[in-house]
Amino acid sequence: QKINDLESKLLQIEGELYDINLTGAREDAFRNPIKLYGRLLALAHEVGTASADYPPTDQQVEVSKILNGRLTKQNQLYREMLTTDIESINRLLTKAKSEVKIVERKKTGGA
Repeated sequence: QKINDLESKLLQIEGELYDINLTGAREDAFRNPIKLYGRLLALAHEVGTASADYPPTDQQVEVSKILNGRLTKQNQLYREMLTTDIESINRLLTKAKSEVKIVERKKTGGA
């Protein structure tokens, strides 16, 4: 159960970064909203390529702050998961390994 919960958390974090349901079809962009990674790429394009001769606008700076805040939140959730959830699973696996008894068969002297 804990591993299933961990997988769900991972998918939730990953799903905030980019669309995990992409199929490669042209209609994908219409099915699900653009996620954080796509929004950051769009902003980088606007600031870097589309208006390279001008400083970022106030709106672009504000969007950057919002997106960076969201990225920081996902990073914190990921780090929490690494330290808390994975450590918990490692402890369970270690405990389970120590409880497993290996029984060797005796070899018989036949052909």
